[in-house]
Amino acid sequence: MVAYAAAYISCRDAGYDAAQVFATVNIKKDLLMKIVGEFQEAVEDEKRLYGVQATALERLEEIIPDASVAEAEVAPSATAEK
Repeated sequence: MVAYAAAYISCRDAGYDAAQVFATVNIKKDLLMKIVGEFQEAVEDEKRLYGVQATALERLEEIIPDASVAEAEVAPSATAEK
């Protein structure tokens, strides 16, 4: 069903009359449209979450310094003390 929903959305986005293309498919139109809506909503939610994740990672880098940078700064001073 998800494949049908993805194909329906692809047809519609490509400018085809998706309803006409899928008129011959042996699936109730109401069920197909429900799945299309849910699938499209899930894709939009995933896009939104990826955006939030990217922003969160940027903020995390500002809050928590990179450990490898801190180690590189400590290493030269430890060598100088010997």
